[in-house]
Amino acid sequence: MKYNKKLAVYALLPALGLLGTAGVASAHGFGMGGLGGGTPEEFAVRQQTLFAEGASLLGVSVDEIKVAWAKGQNLQDLAIAKGITKDQLMQKMKDRRIAEHKANLQASREASLHRGKQIAASPSCKPWQTKSRVP
Repeated sequence: MKYNKKLAVYALLPALGLLGTAGVASAHGFGMGGLGGGTPEEFAVRQQTLFAEGASLLGVSVDEIKVAWAKGQNLQDLAIAKGITKDQLMQKMKDRRIAEHKANLQASREASLHRGKQIAASPSCKPWQTKSRVP
């Protein structure tokens, strides 16, 4: 019993060490507890994309999203200020995700069909047209 407790404590020490360093910034970007890593330029691009998506979702300008963000408001706060309920916002987000998934599935199907046509056109794909090497 005493051995099991000791083993459990030693097993937890590395995990506790990782938790202590999760928010530490590094020279290559922010740590695990930071802003998702990457360079400041990548963060800026990611932020611009989020602003544009939020503006499109609410039907407002990107500048309105930026002003709200600078005031400490989130997307839901701005939506409510624009007369959009939380449920309506969630439905819009769900509809957008579904549309994105459908578009990704369609693109994947088209790419798969294209690869299938390339494989079918390949001479090595038609074993019935080659001579058997079995004596």
